[in-house]
Amino acid sequence: TNDISVTDHITFGPKQNVFKLDFASCNYDPDFRHKYEYMLEGFDNGWIKANEKSYASYTNISPGDYEFKIRAVDAIYNDVLGYKSIKLEIEPPFYRTWYAYLVYITLFFSLIILFNYFYLSKVQLAYKLSREQQEKNNQNELNQNKLRFFTNISHEFQTPLTLIIGSLELLKKTDLLPSKAKKRI
Repeated sequence: TNDISVTDHITFGPKQNVFKLDFASCNYDPDFRHKYEYMLEGFDNGWIKANEKSYASYTNISPGDYEFKIRAVDAIYNDVLGYKSIKLEIEPPFYRTWYAYLVYITLFFSLIILFNYFYLSKVQLAYKLSREQQEKNNQNELNQNKLRFFTNISHEFQTPLTLIIGSLELLKKTDLLPSKAKKRI
């Protein structure tokens, strides 16, 4: 938005990580011999001599904060004649911002909670099924015990009753008893 000579900070979007910076001096003296050196602090390891070109070109710069420095150097005495720097910021894409990481962490913990919920539901259901099966087995065993008990009791009653009925049948067939007693028997 401002002239580059008065701008101290430029912000690039996430897809603007390829850029070229042109530079020139305002000295038109033909005897003035100078050369340029530039460096993108945070990216370049040291000063780069511009030689014949009057621009610096960068491609695929990672998101982050940088400082572009340029200096004019006397070609004969290697004295620094002028110096300029500008801060550059390359914004990260949406998926690498702090709020995207917050969303990732929230999703991760939500998935863990959801997994635990389903796992615990499954364990609880398996426990209920196990308890129901155990209760069913206990009920069947109780029924079998009742049946055995009543069968044993019926056998206990059946033997004496059979003996009594057999004796009464014999008495009924004898002629020694009066007919009224036979009817009762």
